[in-house]
Amino acid sequence: MRRAAAVAWLLAVSVAAASDPALVERIPKGTTPDAGDRAIVEKLATQVYELEVEYDAGGRVVKLFATNHTVNQKARKIADDRPGLGDGDAADLAKLTKLSAVCLEKQAITEMGLTALKDLPLTDVRLHYMPKGIDPKFPAFLNGKPLDVLHLKHNFSAKVDVTVLKGFPEVRYLVLDTTAAGPGCVAFVKGCPKVEVFELHRPKLTAAQFGELCDHLPNCRWFEVKPDIGGAAALKHLAKSPKLEALMLSQWKAGTLPYADGLEHLAAVKGLKAVSVSGAAAEDVSKLKAAAPHLKVAGADTPFPEHQTADGTRYNLISPIRTK
Repeated sequence: MRRAAAVAWLLAVSVAAASDPALVERIPKGTTPDAGDRAIVEKLATQVYELEVEYDAGGRVVKLFATNHTVNQKARKIADDRPGLGDGDAADLAKLTKLSAVCLEKQAITEMGLTALKDLPLTDVRLHYMPKGIDPKFPAFLNGKPLDVLHLKHNFSAKVDVTVLKGFPEVRYLVLDTTAAGPGCVAFVKGCPKVEVFELHRPKLTAAQFGELCDHLPNCRWFEVKPDIGGAAALKHLAKSPKLEALMLSQWKAGTLPYADGLEHLAAVKGLKAVSVSGAAAEDVSKLKAAAPHLKVAGADTPFPEHQTADGTRYNLISPIRTK
């Protein structure tokens, strides 16, 4: 059914020839884009390495992905250096009044520009590589939004204070990274009880804090955990997540995932079906397989399950437009 739905979407949407090499427009067949929205899109495209937008059947822009990542620069063959979107451009974004999904990656928008977006009907927000010096409280403009997706990811230069967030009771796909994944995230996640897909990247948590975090994940099905959560022994707390089916342990250093008081705890997680581990010795992985033969351990012949919720909704790691 999901494959059929994806094919139907591709047949119903055309990718328009763009005036700028950075611009990718996905327009439903038979639809004429709103003139005002398209003028804004064409203007914004000149500032970035890639701007991908999706229109609805009424011709309005509903999803937008803006990036200044060099990977996209090379892919789009953008020769010139572009500054990215700034606070002035955020005022134009705010004029896209049907915009519900946005990813801003390596843009120059500060907390002032983000405030201009507070009245948009946003349900999917992904803020990656926010600029150095931005006020750590910048996510506050999202309070009160009925978010389904929230990314605070790869903000290596910017500090992120998630304590200003009041929680999002409807969010299902959550990514917290670097300072957004610090001790303050524990109370925040408590306010997000419907999370099904959770990426916890580069946290700085004690084992006790990770345990408390797991107390707040009653619906989590797909969980990626990078260190540090207070060591491998903290994995015992995963048993508190009753619906966990897929666990990815990424970027753990060699020798940091022993079987004893580490991987052995995964065998006790009821409902767990698939795991992916890095940093574990082959003999320790073998012990896990022996203790829990029902577990599928990701490898060359065993792919790890995609990000998706119980109802089959699939999420792209980066873009709110693509499903793969």
